[in-house]
Amino acid sequence: MLYIFKLSLKGTMMQCTCVNLLLVILPFYLAAADQPVSVPYEDDAGYDDLNDGNNKIHPDNYVVSFTKPENVSEASNGALDNFLVSLKEAKGPAADFLQGIDIRTGAKRLSSHFVNLAMVDMGVKNLQSVYDQLPAASPEPTAADIQEVKRLASHIQAKLHRYVGALWRTRGVIEEMFWKHLHDPMTTVTPCCSLDDRDLKYSLKFGSPVNLNATCDIAPSVLEPFAFNPGRNVTDAFIANLQSHPSIKWQYFISKDGIHSEYPAHKFASQHDCSGYDDTRHQQVYLSTVHPAAKHVVILIDVGGRPSGHQLAVARAAARRLLHALGHTDRVAVLAVSDRVQRPATRACFKHGLSSATGDAKHFLAGFIDGCRPASAPTNHTLGLEAAFELLTRVPSLRDRSGQALVVYISRGVLGSLFEPQQVMKVMAAYQRAINASVIVSAFGVASDWQSNLERDFLEHITRQDFSRYNISLQKRLTPGKLFVINSTDQLTFQVGKIFDVLNSSIASGKLPNFSLPYWDLVSKDLVVSVTQPCYHVDYFIGILGMDLHLPDLVEDITYFSQTGGRYAFIIDDHGYTLMHPSFARPLVKPRDAFHSDIGSVEHRPGFAAVRRRLLAASSGSEVLRYRLWDQRGFNVTVRVLYTWQRVQDFPYTVCIAYPDERRERPPAAPSSPPLDLVYHRIDLSRSHKVALCRQFRHVATMSSASLFLSATAFLSPYDHLTGFEPSYRVVQGYMAYLSDSTRLITNPGLKRAVRDDVAMTSRVTAHWRRRLMEAATTSRYTVRTFVATSRGVLVVYPGLPLDTWYEPTRRSWYLRALEHPGRVVLSSPYLDAGGAGYIVTLSQTISTAGGTVAAVMGMDMTIGYFYQLLVSVLGGRCQTPEVTCFLLDDRGYMISHPEHVSPWREGPVEQQHVSSKEPLLANHILSQQQFVSKKQCNSYTDNTVQRYYQFNTSMPDVVTNVGAVGDYCKQYQIVAVPGTNVFVGVVNQTCDNPAFCACSRDDRGCLNCERMEAWECECPCECRLRTDLCTEEVLDQHDTCGAVPETVYGPRVDRDVSHLADCVPVTCQTRQNASECVGVLGCEWCQLEADGRTPLSRPFCTDMERCFRGVLGAASPYGDRGPGVRAGGILPATSSPVGPVAGGIIGAFVSLALAVLCYRHRAAGRYRQAVPLALEEEEDEVAELELEPPPPAAVNRLALAPAAAVSPYRLNPGYRRPAAGTESDHGYSTMTPHDDSEAAGEPDPVRAASPASSMLSSPPPSAPVPLPDQTALRPHQIRAEALVHAVDAV
Repeated sequence: MLYIFKLSLKGTMMQCTCVNLLLVILPFYLAAADQPVSVPYEDDAGYDDLNDGNNKIHPDNYVVSFTKPENVSEASNGALDNFLVSLKEAKGPAADFLQGIDIRTGAKRLSSHFVNLAMVDMGVKNLQSVYDQLPAASPEPTAADIQEVKRLASHIQAKLHRYVGALWRTRGVIEEMFWKHLHDPMTTVTPCCSLDDRDLKYSLKFGSPVNLNATCDIAPSVLEPFAFNPGRNVTDAFIANLQSHPSIKWQYFISKDGIHSEYPAHKFASQHDCSGYDDTRHQQVYLSTVHPAAKHVVILIDVGGRPSGHQLAVARAAARRLLHALGHTDRVAVLAVSDRVQRPATRACFKHGLSSATGDAKHFLAGFIDGCRPASAPTNHTLGLEAAFELLTRVPSLRDRSGQALVVYISRGVLGSLFEPQQVMKVMAAYQRAINASVIVSAFGVASDWQSNLERDFLEHITRQDFSRYNISLQKRLTPGKLFVINSTDQLTFQVGKIFDVLNSSIASGKLPNFSLPYWDLVSKDLVVSVTQPCYHVDYFIGILGMDLHLPDLVEDITYFSQTGGRYAFIIDDHGYTLMHPSFARPLVKPRDAFHSDIGSVEHRPGFAAVRRRLLAASSGSEVLRYRLWDQRGFNVTVRVLYTWQRVQDFPYTVCIAYPDERRERPPAAPSSPPLDLVYHRIDLSRSHKVALCRQFRHVATMSSASLFLSATAFLSPYDHLTGFEPSYRVVQGYMAYLSDSTRLITNPGLKRAVRDDVAMTSRVTAHWRRRLMEAATTSRYTVRTFVATSRGVLVVYPGLPLDTWYEPTRRSWYLRALEHPGRVVLSSPYLDAGGAGYIVTLSQTISTAGGTVAAVMGMDMTIGYFYQLLVSVLGGRCQTPEVTCFLLDDRGYMISHPEHVSPWREGPVEQQHVSSKEPLLANHILSQQQFVSKKQCNSYTDNTVQRYYQFNTSMPDVVTNVGAVGDYCKQYQIVAVPGTNVFVGVVNQTCDNPAFCACSRDDRGCLNCERMEAWECECPCECRLRTDLCTEEVLDQHDTCGAVPETVYGPRVDRDVSHLADCVPVTCQTRQNASECVGVLGCEWCQLEADGRTPLSRPFCTDMERCFRGVLGAASPYGDRGPGVRAGGILPATSSPVGPVAGGIIGAFVSLALAVLCYRHRAAGRYRQAVPLALEEEEDEVAELELEPPPPAAVNRLALAPAAAVSPYRLNPGYRRPAAGTESDHGYSTMTPHDDSEAAGEPDPVRAASPASSMLSSPPPSAPVPLPDQTALRPHQIRAEALVHAVDAV
């Protein structure tokens, strides 16, 4: 194996010493290829400035970089020299560029400061010492692994047995009713769409108004004689099922005669006329239960002979209904015929065969159906049916009589000649002889009015396949098909069901339940799994009985599986489709698309195909997967993953636990002492006088002690915890009594066994947090809160505060990013704190056991202004000059601190701003440094996208710069990693206006070119649609699976009035006389601009954030002008003048008149838009005019920390409005959120969501435990302009 070594020398180090060092490292590396070489590039001294130690090699002295073998040719051409430009010392041109800034020393000082924040202020040193004192844990034996996965499988089995038991009991009731029906017919129908609105009550669970005491029916307009409908008679059984199993969604019975009875009763349509309503929600479930074997269907559409628009629309609707009824195990083809046969213009499986009826395939074929156009030439029926039968001859299972085939011809039946029927029947007979299996032909006759019986007779003859009428001999028993004459889309669902009734249903004689794949229920707006069972009277098929199970309930054990030590769990069905995986979003929070992902694609590892085969073949087992890959440092390492699985007995599911690196460390034994100084987070329920309540911005809090929050992961039944009633004071008392019980005698109130140990461990840091606050540490006035979370759902927060029940700490960005960088201090990009503290940044760091397993993650929220103050103090005052920009960014390229974050003239939120947007010239140049930054892609199976993102090398010890490089650069930069963190510090010096370009969409997150991704082309992080092979269902985009999607919904409870409470930490902003004393202080703003956002104040001052958000006096904050319980305050005295009201009245009258004229003009022109109160024609001119306005004076374009400075750390448009709540699809790889557009808003609204880079708190809970849909808010009189590409001038 060949490697290229690059050695950079520094200072007085002798060349021979470096050569000797290389010779020492190389043999050890080559001798142990599986062990990555550790190059000492980082000093891990805790609180000092990372000075050299006697036994350490300074990071400045050398760097050894390894290049993959495929890059040897590049190295030979000298391209390797371009990977890294090392700045040795600040001399010559570099000194002129730096102008007193020593970026390498600055990075070390920042590292020392961040480490000190984590170790001392956050308490990592204290809590780590607690875990270090525990005895080392021994690896778990394989038997323990098997017991763990068996426990999961057994729990799911017991749950499914309860649901199936309820289904069986209801089936018995229905079969007994059918016996009574034989003597006293039950045919009465209660139409769903004619229910009395007064009997319906909206249900959040069912997503519509329902009647929980009734069942309603959807029935064909013409019922079959003696049709069976248990209807109201089975309501009591349905009610009993719901009472004993509250997580059940819909329950229904669909009779063989097409009557669909559903509980609870609700309106399927808004109109009271039921004759035209057609429901298709459970049609696919019905067919897959009655005909579980694979169906082979060819849909043939007649478009010849100039059909009318209405006739063609009816034909398309019938074809789409047929297509929708097919399941993923069926195979289908769609053809159109006139004087020639039209086929889908794509892969061979659509042109010359049948494809699987997957969601993507059906979506594509539906597009083909909608694209069928009428032809003037007469239809050649012989040619069309010959093409349909030809496709069936290519199906292997039809050759040995093991399959079923159906041809559905949608035609008006218009003949070109009287001899055509004879020719058609000859062709059909010839193919029936060639195909061993029976091919059934059914038809939809589309006509407005049958002018003669000739057309009907022709279609009847081909459906009956009555060859004797045409003197054609065929020694084969055939099943006649069905013919339906249709003139509208009414009752299509029932007719489609009858079309499939001709198939052999004897295979449905088994009475085992059938489980569907997860699908999206359009009524309840949830992912459900239908479990159905056929009902019989002796051997006579009656219909199917079904119930819809809520997917979050079914997979709760997998969703909230504790991922201690990097292990994780997933569940698949017997076809290999994945129901839940840790890379999927929580289905209760963000239901994923009904995309059926194969586990082979989700577990994208070399060699996993063999593991997948064993997973599906063996009921239980274990297997170790070993493969090699190149890590970020360029080493070829071996990765080992242990898979242990167990099939859920009696059901089509398999549970698997994966242990990366085969590390199965047992949890260490925790101290038996109870938690110290903790209260349950529902302090609003507390009746103890020891808990002193206070106000922290927008929510209630307590400084008396830290609060304990137990997320759903901590409970034995997470689903019941989330969807049940809020805990009462007595329940809270039960939790705390159990957790503090040292005797271990109190009954477990429903918590997982290891939760008590986690509480006992994490509570030992709370005394340190309180002591640091009492000591008035220098960082306390910048700190919002401090917290620690474990993988088992335990969260301890100080100051104590109540959190939403649905909050999940292990799904937050600060937790997930810390796991990506164990042992490092991790900083998030800024986000808006839902608790009311403004824009903040989160520090987090992992806590590990003696064996190296991550046991907890600690975090601390701090104001964004603090980090800009720190950056300026470390790098010097040159960062405040107009031509120099100093910044911090994380390892994904998102800005942590940038001058534009604190400039009051910059519009847009500060979160999720990427280097490709803020510094495009820098982004273009560093992309050539492939050892420093690389562009990557991963597959997100939550929203079926390919995410493109940047990854910066945190192990790169040298300075990356263009100083001294060939070329005339008027914009020079330096950037270097901050040791021990995920942060990079950079300096840009711009001496001219040099525009740069990065391809970014300002309209959405879509990539501008999804067909290619070049490593050297600059583009913002973006996403493309995940491509799949429509024929084989394989994922074409072969990338690694993205990690878990960080959640941004749910946070502190802000639904209580806190105006009567005293501030937790009184902050007298008015006493701070200059920017350096004010900026970054919790709750304070350095106010610089008048309310118009342009005019500088004559005398800047420090005031409360509520009065001057982001430096603009009177600006509306994202929380609303006055949030819940927020008190008015400030230092400006109230004044009055008679001029103000008079002028205001005149201006108001003028504006009203102008609006009236504009409204009249738009109504007259017919351009009034319902979604926007008023859309101005002049919007484009208005935007162009704004772009031409001169920028603000450069002298106040940077934050000055001197007493006379007039700059604020915040800037927000008065019409700011936060986007709606919900998890983001960016996985932390997002392109810029549309910052410049997202500020458009009407009246300010309470915050609903925060950036995906959110920390412990990011948004308040919505009014209901269902994420709100995405919304786009516009100011009155504003429209949103689209732009595909934008260029950014280098600043």
